[in-house]
Amino acid sequence: MTDNQQLVPVFTGELQDKTVQLCNARDLWHFIESKRDFSTWIKERIEKYDFTEGEDYLLHKFGEQVPHQGGMRTMQRIDYHLTIDMAKELAMVENNDKGKQVRRYFIAMEEKAREATSRRLPSISQQLSAHNTRLKLLDKLERERHPEKRLAIHQQLDHASRMLGLPTPAMDAIGYAVAPDPVPALVDDFWEAVEFIGLDKLNHSRDPRFIAINLPHLARVAADEKLKLPATLEFRRVLARSEDPRYLEHNKTINSRVHNRAVKCWVFVGEQTDQ
Repeated sequence: MTDNQQLVPVFTGELQDKTVQLCNARDLWHFIESKRDFSTWIKERIEKYDFTEGEDYLLHKFGEQVPHQGGMRTMQRIDYHLTIDMAKELAMVENNDKGKQVRRYFIAMEEKAREATSRRLPSISQQLSAHNTRLKLLDKLERERHPEKRLAIHQQLDHASRMLGLPTPAMDAIGYAVAPDPVPALVDDFWEAVEFIGLDKLNHSRDPRFIAINLPHLARVAADEKLKLPATLEFRRVLARSEDPRYLEHNKTINSRVHNRAVKCWVFVGEQTDQ
């Protein structure tokens, strides 16, 4: 079979709101050289193999002019437009050389369609948007210093570049990374103490998206719990380095849910925030 040889014409159509490849059952019937009447052949195949209209095939009814008693008359004709999967199955059950040949042909047609889809360029608006996104990602990668964030940005840049068919610059060629200093161990000690005492006792925020801790209050509760903590001043020096939960700000005036009055707090991202 050559590339230009169409054993059974294939066309596109709409099936269940999707564009799919279809073929006319009559063309398939002619090619496989079935000895049976077309209408009987297709109806028995549909019933025997449980094909479903609207999923495996479409019916196309139309009037056709045919000679009749020296003139012409309109005869209703029904065409069956088959999905390629259904056509392959019908070809296979014929169990002859023609059926095998046309089944291989349909498989080759599907492969060509997949290749064409993978090569299809995005629309002009999509390309312009991708170019704009790519430039922003290049700028963002150049400014970013955190290694893991740089890697995530570079992955996004690679996706945008592939969409446009452009090469992706090497990550090391754009800006440079600076490894972040490790979070001080005292930060972990702070959160272990908070977990031990319980956020229900220490979180002054009424908004579940935030954790608000008043350090003097923490020190008092820890003393009541017989829990020995470093001096509050030591925590003040390191808490801005907290990453999990992430530090937001300090000396923030909070309407305390614990004291029902305004208190100054260190504020961190709570578990229910999308920030």
